[in-house]
Amino acid sequence: MKKSIFYNERFLLFCIVFFDLFVLLFCASGLSISYHEVEILATKSNLLTSLVQKSLLFFGKNDFSLRAVPLAFHVANVLLLYRVAKFYLKRKMDRLVCVLLYVSLPGVIASSLVINSAVIVVFLSLLLVYAFEVKNKFAFVAVLVASFFVGNEFAAVLFVATLLYGVTYSRKDMILAGLTSLIVWLFYSDFLLIGTKSYLLDAFAIFAISFSPFVFLWFIYSLYRIGVKEEKSFLWFINAVGFCSCIALSTKQRVDFDAFLPFCVSGVIICVWVFFNSYRIRLPQFRTHYKRLAIALLCFLWLNVGFIVFNGVLYRFVTVPQQHFLYKFHVAKELSSELKSRGIYAVNTEKKLASRLEFYGIKRGGRELFESEKGEIRIFYAGVLVASFAVR
Repeated sequence: MKKSIFYNERFLLFCIVFFDLFVLLFCASGLSISYHEVEILATKSNLLTSLVQKSLLFFGKNDFSLRAVPLAFHVANVLLLYRVAKFYLKRKMDRLVCVLLYVSLPGVIASSLVINSAVIVVFLSLLLVYAFEVKNKFAFVAVLVASFFVGNEFAAVLFVATLLYGVTYSRKDMILAGLTSLIVWLFYSDFLLIGTKSYLLDAFAIFAISFSPFVFLWFIYSLYRIGVKEEKSFLWFINAVGFCSCIALSTKQRVDFDAFLPFCVSGVIICVWVFFNSYRIRLPQFRTHYKRLAIALLCFLWLNVGFIVFNGVLYRFVTVPQQHFLYKFHVAKELSSELKSRGIYAVNTEKKLASRLEFYGIKRGGRELFESEKGEIRIFYAGVLVASFAVR
């Protein structure tokens, strides 16, 4: 008897990716370019900014062309994660749960919508694991070389993980690749361990927000469980080095979390493996606690996702609009539309807002634009007034 299409793994994967992309596009439609993103595009020269600038040139300056490159990398990361998961998760349901968990992580959603290098870090780290699992040494070395051009801390994590794996399992080729890469990195890197102030609590808070608190706790447990009881895979080494080095560095200085978090989000494969391994070795009557744990984890995770997707509603619960976690990504697009509807295409205003408005075709100069409680230009989100401006 022919099975229903809903039992087809590729079809279900396509449904997850399609729905995920739909949600992300919905989120992107409510975002404006931030001042930080304007600065990145204007001052930094790397692979991501180059691709985004080409996208803006080809599609024109709009929110779709701005977010297209991170979204494209995100889709590639989801498909690559699925391919890598096949080496660790042998059941169809496990792999699909892994993909669903990955696309639901708040940190993954955020990195897919804003301009930062996290999506490329995830892509290269997963590509390195895939090259390792298929035993393609040329591709493995090529990815290591490519990582030099992404960022100092990111490259070091991969090099150290490669070296430690080689030492642990007496792999001379891995030791040579990891040690050589690390020496070259140390020679060219300007990375310094400076500072005496601890940012450890900040680090744990960022990880907890990026994963959602309960999933983050399970991630730590999964790393520990495999570290003391199970055979340690190359993927485990990358996640462990990324997480531990971030925590260690944060005890002395503020770290760039974009360089470390991507390794941990790829650790959802480890989390799913540990969960189902612990679940299935127990008799059915002893699985109740694990079922409740899974329901609690997913409900809390999707609650966080709901806050991100429908973030405008949160303005109802903050006393000052600027306290909203996405306020820096709001207002500019709506304000530019209001100005254009009034026939205003150039304004004098404060530097940050002027830079953002310029992206939407409002040039510098002309009439003065300033915030005013009695201003005639009012910006609303979910029926809540978040900003008002006057022009004179």
